[in-house]
Amino acid sequence: MKTKIKKNYKLLLICIILSIVAHAYFLKNQFLNDQYMMGIADQFSQMIIFKDLLYTEFSKGNFFYSFFFNGGANIFTRLSYYYSTSLMFYITALFTFLLEQLNVISSPSMVYWASAAVFINIFRSTIVLFVSTKYISLFTKNNKIALLGATFYAFSNIYFRHVTLWEFFGDAMIWLPIILLGAEYIIRKGDGKLFSIGVALTLFNNGYFAFANLLFLLFYIILRWIIKFQQNELPIISQIKNYMIYGLIGVFISLPGFIPFVLGFISTSRLSPEFTIPLFDFTELQLSHLLLNDQIQIIPILFVLLTTNIMNYKSKIFRVFSILSFVLIFLRYSPLIASVFNGLSYPQFRWHYITFLMIAIAIAVGIETSYDNF
Repeated sequence: MKTKIKKNYKLLLICIILSIVAHAYFLKNQFLNDQYMMGIADQFSQMIIFKDLLYTEFSKGNFFYSFFFNGGANIFTRLSYYYSTSLMFYITALFTFLLEQLNVISSPSMVYWASAAVFINIFRSTIVLFVSTKYISLFTKNNKIALLGATFYAFSNIYFRHVTLWEFFGDAMIWLPIILLGAEYIIRKGDGKLFSIGVALTLFNNGYFAFANLLFLLFYIILRWIIKFQQNELPIISQIKNYMIYGLIGVFISLPGFIPFVLGFISTSRLSPEFTIPLFDFTELQLSHLLLNDQIQIIPILFVLLTTNIMNYKSKIFRVFSILSFVLIFLRYSPLIASVFNGLSYPQFRWHYITFLMIAIAIAVGIETSYDNF
């Protein structure tokens, strides 16, 4: 136990350092140029406004209703798809409340939330890097290589796009590796506790991204039934029993956050004009975009190099995750898939963090396999 704590402590410290380095550009801009780590549109017109509103109401003890929202409404339900059920917001709000009570800061304003964004994102990406390293380490013998691979997920372009334009989108990147790690624990050990935690966290926090995470989880589980990585994996029937038992436990735990989301989703009035969703749209498919400046996914050059090394395909794990990565990269150009991951509604290109987690595994396994072959 002492060794395990020491090992995780070192990993966490490294994750913090790497996250600070990854955000150095934004820190420099904030301290030297008075530029916040916030993008245009929704981030300014909605995100920090809702944060400020919820913090003000929560700090007064008003957790469910506010007269300042739409002239009077249930903020816990109506804003459940933003921050009212976000654990990341709860942590930052609690920390802010303590600073306010200690007179370290004055009453927070929207400027405060804008200036705090870079530090919140450093904290978030530290967690993303830590949990994704733990997940990827299941497929590698060297934890350092797992950490290297995880950086391609935690610091991918989709992460920075999400947190600068719609900050809470980045939270989904925490829960995905936890759920998949929990699934692997069931497959390899029959231990479903982490699976319950992952299901509870993703369902409690945001129903939209819970749908995307759980949809991919279902595909992942079926894929792992077909392709075994170890000889002593739990039989499929036993796995199903564990998924059902621990999954239901996770759903039950998540209900205080998930039910308000469902109620808010049902009560939200949205225009639903008729529109046609094509299966594929290759308008933005250009090599320069794919490798350098695509807004949704920029493919790491290291991934390209590793997948062109034929010797790496001797590894079953590399074959699975590299091919899966290629499939997901290709599906980036499918509005229909974007619609499916957005709950069968209007296509939204938000799910592509999943692609980068698969790429991260392929990179880590590819580096290790290349080293072994060398």
